[in-house]
Amino acid sequence: MEDPETARGTLTALAEERTAVEQRLEALWERTRRAIREADDAGLNRREIAALARVSPQTVYKALGRPEQ
Repeated sequence: MEDPETARGTLTALAEERTAVEQRLEALWERTRRAIREADDAGLNRREIAALARVSPQTVYKALGRPEQ
C-alpha cells in the first residue's frame, strides 16, 4: 500500500498527463478541421474526405459547420 504522499503524487502526475493529452487532442482536432475544410474547398466529396481522414461523415459535417445531408 502506498503512503498518502506517494498516492497524491501519482494522482497529480496522472492529472497533468491527462491535461497534456487533452490539449494534444484539441490541437489535432483543429488541424483535422482545417484540413477537412481545405479538402472541401478543393472539391473533394464528403465521403472521400471522411475515408481519407478516417473519420465519420458526421465528423466531416461537424468540421464544416453544416447540418448533415
